[in-house]
Formats: sequence, C-alpha cells, structure tokens
Amino acid sequence: MALAEGTPPFSQAGEWSGRCSNLSLCEISAQTTQGKLIIVRHTARDARTFICYRPDPTLAVDPASWRLMVDGNPMQLAKARPTRDAQGIEGPAERAIIAYQQQAILKGEGDCSFATVTPSLMRMLKTGTIAEVSFSTPSSSSERDQAAPARISFTADEPSARSPTAETISLSGISKMLRWLDQRQSKHGIMLDAIGESKDVPAAVLKVLSQSGCGTAEPDQFAAADGVVIDDGAAALVYLLPCGQPAPDQYYAVIAQRQGRAPEHIGIPVQRDGKLQTTPTVPELMFDGPNRVFVQLVEDGPRCKKLHSWRYRRGALRALPTVELKGCTMPGAADWQEWQQPS
Repeated sequence: MALAEGTPPFSQAGEWSGRCSNLSLCEISAQTTQGKLIIVRHTARDARTFICYRPDPTLAVDPASWRLMVDGNPMQLAKARPTRDAQGIEGPAERAIIAYQQQAILKGEGDCSFATVTPSLMRMLKTGTIAEVSFSTPSSSSERDQAAPARISFTADEPSARSPTAETISLSGISKMLRWLDQRQSKHGIMLDAIGESKDVPAAVLKVLSQSGCGTAEPDQFAAADGVVIDDGAAALVYLLPCGQPAPDQYYAVIAQRQGRAPEHIGIPVQRDGKLQTTPTVPELMFDGPNRVFVQLVEDGPRCKKLHSWRYRRGALRALPTVELKGCTMPGAADWQEWQQPS
C-alpha cells in the first residue's frame, strides 16, 4: 500500500465522498441530480466548519436562499462570509475558502452560500436519517420574493414522492466521513503554502513553467487552481503549478528549485501500454501533505478507482505502487450485471 502511513486524501461511505485539496482544505459531499450538499473545513486549528448547498448553475436558484431541515426539524443556519478573521486580515483558512469558491465558479460548478456548522447541527447530522434542503426558484429577479420554495430531500429510507423535485440520498455514511475528516486533518505533514499571487513564484520558476509543456500558464489563477509551494525539508522548494485557467480536468506541472541551483522541470513517470514513460504534466495532481506524496485519483471504468502516487526525492519523482480503492476486480459471471451498474 502506497499510503499505509497515513489517512488517504480521498474517501467514500455510502453516497458521501470526501477529498482534500492542496490548500489544506477538505470537503465531504453528497451529489444529487440538482446540486451538492457540502461540508468543508481547513486544517488550521481555529478554522470553522462550513456547510452549504451548491445548486446546479443551470437552475434558477438563489444559492443564498437555501434552508435545511434534519428529521423534520428546521435548522437555524448561521450564514457566514468566510473571508476575514476578527482582525480583518485574511489568514490561511480564509484564503483557502476564497480560492475554493473561485475554483468552483471558474469550473462552472456554481456558487455556494456558506453557513457555520454549530455543535448542535453537527450532532443532528451525525444522528439524523433525513435532511431536507429547500430554496427559492424565481423565474425572474422581480419574482424572487414571491417564489415558492423548491425542495430536495435526502433520506436514509424510502424515496419521497411529494414533488417532482424530490431526491433521496442516505445519510448513514456521514458519521464515517466526519471521522475521516477529523483523522485526516489531525496530521499536518511537511510545510506547504498556497500561492496567492504571481509574486509568490520566482520569475525563474515561471520561465521554466512556460517551457514545461504546460501550454499556457496564468499566475493570477494559481490560487484558484490549488497552486502550492512545498518545503521538502531537504533544502529544496517544490512548486506544483496549474496549467491555464481552473478546469474540471486541471493539468499540473512540477518545478523544483534546490538550494544553489536553477529551477528545473520534473517529469512525471506514468504507466502507458505496460511501460513506464515520463510525461511533463498530468491532470488532477495534488500534494498529499500528511503522507508526503503527490497523488492522482483515476476512475478506470464505472466502478474502479485507482490512486497513483509519486514521492519527490533528490530532484526526481519516483512512482509508488498503485492502490486500487474500489471495485477494480472483475467479478464472476453471477455478479456481472450488478457490477456493471454505476456506483
């Protein structure tokens, strides 16, 4: 197992999935046909936990109008703007949340209105069976106040038939995912910093990036696409930099600058046709700080998820054994039809 030494950056329980980003931010979420219910938190010790519902951007929905009920009980949501701390200065957690929002909007995933997860709400989510999300769906801005709420249901039991918009999803996996979130964020690993502005990256590094096969590089978008710089603890800084605008299949390049040397582009070894080859960039690459490896989650077919990983040492990335996370073993004939169904 390539990640035996720590909690992995991806997890799933029931309909709930979890992932962490380069910005030390982790989310757990449940995807529906009309949106996504999300819980997100930064690793900073004093970081708040936020919850939001991100409706599909094609729906005529005001993201700020969402409401939440758990087991029929209305939740008092403390709507929040997670942008600045008490002193009015953006800290790491605030910058990460801002970048997280920018990334979702630039990728076309839509906006999300945050509320703080209070201890009472956390208890209800862990022990509840049904959560309901409602929001306004005005056909025009002038009708917003008069619009009837659309309702989406998340339930652990039978599907709701109260309206055409009702959807169901089990909450039984959320407690397990919240435990994964706590375990993941209790480990800090080696130091890495989010790249907030282009001035955070030396000109020599940007020049190497422009020659790396990245296509285009847009330094002003580094933060919104999870650009980070990593101190490897051995007199080297390693930059994980995105190519172009934030996108669903974001490509990344790795640039290393060892002490006293010029920065160099680091090729990434990948398996192709049974052979190990080096490629200049790969999609959806991230740095897993607690486990000190670069990782890439790949879906291979409708059920198979594989985790590729690489460790940086002395100016090179070395491939580690691939970990099969889910459904990668083909079943016997009796189970074939069930195995073919999307997970």
